[in-house]
Amino acid sequence: MLVAMTKLTRREFMWATALASAASLPGCSRRDGPTTPIAPSPSRPATTSNGSATSPVEASTAIVIGGGVAGIAAAETLARAGVRVTVLEARGRLGGRVWTDHSLGRPVDLGASWIHGVVGNPITALARGHRTHKTDYDATWLYDTTGKVMADAELDRLRGQFHAVLAEGRSAGKGLKSDRSLAAAFTAGLAGEKLTPRQRSFAAWELANLETTTGASAKRLSSRWHGDDSAFAGHDALFPGGYDRVFTGRLARLPGVDVRLNHLVSQVRHSPRGVAVQTNQGKFEADGAIVTLPLGVLQQNNVRFEPPLPHAHRASIGRLGMGVLDKVVLVYERQFWPRAPSFMGMMRAKGQDWPVVMNLSAVDGRPWLMAFVGGPTAREVERRSDGQIAGELTAALRGIFGPSTPAPKAIKVTRWARDPLALGAYSYIPVGAATRDYEVLAKPIHGRLMLAGEHTHPRYPGTVHGAWLSGVRAAKAAL
Repeated sequence: MLVAMTKLTRREFMWATALASAASLPGCSRRDGPTTPIAPSPSRPATTSNGSATSPVEASTAIVIGGGVAGIAAAETLARAGVRVTVLEARGRLGGRVWTDHSLGRPVDLGASWIHGVVGNPITALARGHRTHKTDYDATWLYDTTGKVMADAELDRLRGQFHAVLAEGRSAGKGLKSDRSLAAAFTAGLAGEKLTPRQRSFAAWELANLETTTGASAKRLSSRWHGDDSAFAGHDALFPGGYDRVFTGRLARLPGVDVRLNHLVSQVRHSPRGVAVQTNQGKFEADGAIVTLPLGVLQQNNVRFEPPLPHAHRASIGRLGMGVLDKVVLVYERQFWPRAPSFMGMMRAKGQDWPVVMNLSAVDGRPWLMAFVGGPTAREVERRSDGQIAGELTAALRGIFGPSTPAPKAIKVTRWARDPLALGAYSYIPVGAATRDYEVLAKPIHGRLMLAGEHTHPRYPGTVHGAWLSGVRAAKAAL
């Protein structure tokens, strides 16, 4: 059952979900399905944010709902083709789940952080001119339940055993008529095996690590479809100056793009004549619309579609899962941890709430740490106060670095599941869903609507490049 594992791979230690993709802009998946162009409707009065009429529409017009990465990609693609575009964004900023915070005195990405695989990745081209930092996943130290760093040889052996058990369970599950969870696959792979206490502790940590990266419970993740995505080659790259710089200024340089911040959409009416979108600041009309609302928002039915979205779309929206990955930034006066590791894993005797922390001093020298928590644990942690979270993390770090480990002087906590404009971090495939559900969501709707976002890209879900390529794909279909 042993498998040689000499390195920690990017898929095992990456913090923005299931890696993802392998096509370059402007290409898209061969599984994206047929597209239907959005044809201009007859000229009619357009309305402003207060509903008053403006001059008749002469050129094609489009509304992009959502100013995240997918929305920016769609708006830019449409505008470059001569379409007049209105972007309706509910937040007071662009970027969506790409969120660079500056409140701690230095930029830190609280949403998406990485270019995952820089070779051929469309984000690499967009980020040209921005400083990046190569992430070294091999420089990961795992501290055991006694607070000691696990030797590489033992870590390789335990990791090999864990993944061999999981692979055996998944392989056996492929012969079943129905899908089963990754947790069930792991249990099946353990049939007849007896774990030592050391192996059990490692398995608990590895499952917590898996739930962190996917944002979902191992009891919900599909063993059949987990990992059914692609990855770009090359290293992963961070943005010391902030990821938002890559996207937030792009639309300002384009003529024909009207960005409306703080416009919360409540209704989308569509017909053969076009679309009408109601917001908290008035109604907007256009020939067609690209909807980039996150999967979690679509699942809550916070936006009413008239007529309703097709049954196939609604069914896929209901089947897919919205995962959550949260970050906690810890700011210190001085660095008390080793300089060498990029990441520090923490096995704990009881509970695995905080499986990994990232050493931000390895990125730009600041004495900061960033802790990650995902899946059902993240949803529970979000209910706690910042003070409670700081106390829990301090206790965990003291288990490694001793009782003199200081409390952080400042802390920043994300709560993506409680953000009403996101309701999670990114999508995943639970038991009962399949990759085809992503394909369904990529299909045009009645010739006037398109959905875009990471949850609509079959090969690149859960990633920034998946979101970008989905916006390009939707805009090209509309054109």
